[in-house]
Amino acid sequence: MALKDRIRKCRISNGFTQMQVAQALDIERTAYSSYELGYANPSIDNLCRMSRLFGVTLDELTNTCSGNYELNTPLPQTDEPDYTPPAQVGQLSKDEKRVLMLYRLCADKEEIEAYLKTKAETFDNH
Repeated sequence: MALKDRIRKCRISNGFTQMQVAQALDIERTAYSSYELGYANPSIDNLCRMSRLFGVTLDELTNTCSGNYELNTPLPQTDEPDYTPPAQVGQLSKDEKRVLMLYRLCADKEEIEAYLKTKAETFDNH
């Protein structure tokens, strides 16, 4: 599968529009569209941002490893009793998708996770 096809497949399977991905990459929609059409190749920086946004490794997105990787493979099963599989991104509301997109693009996830943990604790105590 060509890079343009993998990029498109990842975007669609995550439920994003071309405009949403372009905004996350801080580029024009037409520039992003040119990636999916194969008229241009994304920069390394944009490939890294897309891999985080789509929740796939850079190797999966670019198919640079010598392995047969499938995009969006199912998550491994767990025996944890409180485990709930994540909803498909396409089933999320517009606001939930935006939060997920911003989280995936954020470099300091530990700070965000600490903030969310304190908010969850406050919520649990009420």
